[in-house]
Amino acid sequence: MPAGVKAFLEDSMSFEAASRLMFCNDMAPAQADAFVAKLGQDHWPPDALTVSDWRYDHLTECTGTYVLCLADQAVSPAWQELSAKRFHASRLIRIDAGHQVMHTRPHALAEILRQEAGFYNS
Repeated sequence: MPAGVKAFLEDSMSFEAASRLMFCNDMAPAQADAFVAKLGQDHWPPDALTVSDWRYDHLTECTGTYVLCLADQAVSPAWQELSAKRFHASRLIRIDAGHQVMHTRPHALAEILRQEAGFYNS
């Protein structure tokens, strides 16, 4: 279990501190401050918190890539690999980044997506 999740579940640290550990472990302090300040301000659909019977069988109809974040402290690489299988990902790309790769390594992620688009379009 990732350290941030374990600490949060054990109530050994505040929500903010656990969020910093889980989501901001590879961010600069100012970037982490800005990220944590926005937590809870989004509008997740209620189904994301209440529905547990998600179906993924239709995803076998298309090819897809899963980007696995090796330094993720919210979802362990082992769980990410299980998610990739559940989503029927045909390719798995690993990147040395935390959970918020789109914030901490945007150029590297964009390059992966660009290469994957070329792979699927060739």
